[in-house]
Formats: sequence, structure tokens, C-alpha cells
Amino acid sequence: MNKMRNYLNWIAVIFALGFVIGLILKINSLYLIGILVVLTIWGLEILQFIKEQKQIKSNKIQIFQEKYNSSSFLSYATILFAIGLPLIDWINKEISIRSIFVSIVFLMIGFRSFFFPYQSGRVIIISDYGLTFGFMNRFIEWNNISSIQYESNIIKLDLKSGFCKKIVIDLGLHENKEMIVGLIESRIKINVA
Repeated sequence: MNKMRNYLNWIAVIFALGFVIGLILKINSLYLIGILVVLTIWGLEILQFIKEQKQIKSNKIQIFQEKYNSSSFLSYATILFAIGLPLIDWINKEISIRSIFVSIVFLMIGFRSFFFPYQSGRVIIISDYGLTFGFMNRFIEWNNISSIQYESNIIKLDLKSGFCKKIVIDLGLHENKEMIVGLIESRIKINVA
């Protein structure tokens, strides 16, 4: 569940960067490849969303989303870019099919956090398998966490292995901070014992 969501986020980011590079280099046929990529991403996200909803119901997964979704800024910026692109194209010359398609692609990327709220944005997901957090939904298994500290809306985790052994999670914009910390502590104690 968590790894697939992470892969989908990275595919969307790489695709968006590829489109920006394609626009700068003026690659006109990029939108034909883009149709397949966009349809693939949205098909995978719909399947992942359906699968996640079943897992959430059956495994009683706890999901905590920020009161103010910090990905909203990125979503709104992407939507504004999508609306502004044909306008800029129209001012310089006629509107092309390429610019309309690119605009539609960026609208779809911008609306991702609204259609799939648990696949983008800063959410904390506490499942039987581990902890998912952060903008790109990083996943950590419970047995990889050696200790936890909580002070002034910040959770500090020490990991047993991995590239980064110290993790900091900011709970400043989350409601029910104590509940999140309590659930994480209880999961770590269950796995340690």
C-alpha cells in the first residue's frame, strides 16, 4: 500500500518535470507520449485508491491529515500554471493543441490532492505494518524504529537502519497530536515486546 503510493508520487513529479523540460526545449510531439503516461498514472491511482479504501476498512488504519493541507499551495500553483499556459500561448500566437493538452495534464496533476487526498499532501498513516508520513509519503516499518521523543509538536524517531537514522516529523498543523504520538508509541512497544 505505502510503496505503491510513493512510486505514484514520484512518477507524477518526474512526469511534471519532464513536461517543463519539454516545453523549454519545444518538443512538439511530447503530448502524444504524455497521453499514455497520464492515462497510466490515473489508472494506477484509481486502482490504488480502491485498494487502499478496502485496506483502510479491513485493517482499521488510522489516517491523520493536516488541518491546512500544505500541498494545497503546490496544487493551486500547478492549476494556475495550467490555466495561464494557454493564455500565454494565445498572447504570443494561436493556441495549439499541444498547449491545451499540457494545460489539461497540469490540471490533472494539480487536482490530484483533491481527488486522492491520502496519496498526496502531508498525511500521517498508522497501519499494522508501519508509519507513513511527509509530503512524499515516506514509509517506515515499526521494527525499524528504535526510540521516539516528543517535544513541542515535533516527533523525533531514531531508526535502526537506513540512509537517514534520525527522522523529524512536525505535528504543528495536525489535530489530535497526543493521539498520534500515543498510537506510534503503542505500536513501537507492541513490536519491541
